[in-house]
Amino acid sequence: MLFRGAAEGHIRQYLIEQMNCLDAVIGLPANLFYGAAIPTTVLVFKKCRRNPNDILFIDASQHFDKVKTQNILRPAHIQKIVDAYLARTHEDKYSAVASLEAIKANDYNLNIPRYVDTFETEEAIDLNAIAEQLKALDPAKSADGCHNCGILSGIGDCAAVCSGWEVSMSVPKLRFKEFEGSWLETTIGEISPKIIAGGTPSTLKPEFWNGNIRWMNSGELNLKRVYEVENRITEEGLEKSSTKLIPLGCVLIGLAGQGKTRGTVAINMVDLCTNQSIASIHPNPKVFDEDFLYCNGQQKPDAHLGSVVKKFPLEFDRGLIAQCRV
Repeated sequence: MLFRGAAEGHIRQYLIEQMNCLDAVIGLPANLFYGAAIPTTVLVFKKCRRNPNDILFIDASQHFDKVKTQNILRPAHIQKIVDAYLARTHEDKYSAVASLEAIKANDYNLNIPRYVDTFETEEAIDLNAIAEQLKALDPAKSADGCHNCGILSGIGDCAAVCSGWEVSMSVPKLRFKEFEGSWLETTIGEISPKIIAGGTPSTLKPEFWNGNIRWMNSGELNLKRVYEVENRITEEGLEKSSTKLIPLGCVLIGLAGQGKTRGTVAINMVDLCTNQSIASIHPNPKVFDEDFLYCNGQQKPDAHLGSVVKKFPLEFDRGLIAQCRV
């Protein structure tokens, strides 16, 4: 409802542009309600709004306590939401007020990360300092090491500790003696036959759930190699929702997740469906090995697919993933 197009997009536009009755969008944590593991959202509607020229966005998705397998809101968490709603001001990584003009410029997209930036800047890694530490651990290797850091010669891992494109480009020669030539740089869209996002069957339809088809939420990207997931949907749930059954061996990447799961890369080892916060890059055995793309997304410093998505300040989509270079 917050960001999908087609009929849902027209509904959002009508509510905002014609009725102007949407007062606030409040994002709540995932796994808050029994039977609904996905994050939930509260839309506050008012006929006569005191602030008719803007909409308040609150991201309370990370403010909860975990009790066994369920997340709960304590009175302090609820009070913080109420205080933010009444104050209607900007609070870093928690709330923001967006003008109707800004929302219109975003095609009436109400996805909370567009307006509340929760991105956490990661501490830069001093690769030279790490190289010096490794030298000190095993000085014997420095005499027969790579030209950049003087260590790790012949084992193919110097790209993990040395900065510089030249070193990264030499990795194939270090790993495969028969390798000749240079890396082919291309885009995800050019090597994958299909990049799709999933969807969530309606949780109000019990006949859509507890079937025999695996359905994966974005939190399960942290499993990395996904052999099993918690939820199941039925054939009817698959047919009557936007989720899709994807084959094993797809590279999965988080599109949202409030900055924590966004950019996380995994690979499914079984057929399954995903929610709308996961994009699947379908395998193309004639062009690339899915394990290579998965490992590329995990390990290549500052340039891999996961970092590109994670550093993007808003939500990513499969069209932008197709443009990523590898």
